[in-house]
Amino acid sequence: MFSISLNFNGNCKDAITFYAKVFKQETPTFLTYGELDTSFDPNVQMSEEGKNRIANVQLNIGGTIVTFCDMPDNFEFINGNNLTLCVGFSDFAEATRVFNELTENGGMVFVPLTQENPAYSLLADQFGINWNISCIDM
Repeated sequence: MFSISLNFNGNCKDAITFYAKVFKQETPTFLTYGELDTSFDPNVQMSEEGKNRIANVQLNIGGTIVTFCDMPDNFEFINGNNLTLCVGFSDFAEATRVFNELTENGGMVFVPLTQENPAYSLLADQFGINWNISCIDM
């Protein structure tokens, strides 16, 4: 599965409400950073305001699932880092292979590939392209 993810700087909820109206969809359910279990990574620190930011919401736009989120408040939002290519796998070994190959030659790991179900990761490859590699139904 392949999808696109767009990041916002604290205004994701407003953007999704607008896009849902434009594309004649019901406003979806929002998942906030405060609702996530971040215990797997002791480096994740979230302010009280940051906990209210949107961590995940999806809309079907023209037959493509587009994921939207706010950048965590401890990540710098730079116009241009707001696009992420998302690839989902059902085989954890394949997800791990792709994750490892994308991080070779100077790739930067933001969130290592988790061992949880669903597994997910965030990284930038050697060309500066942001990726989310995930595995569902491990």
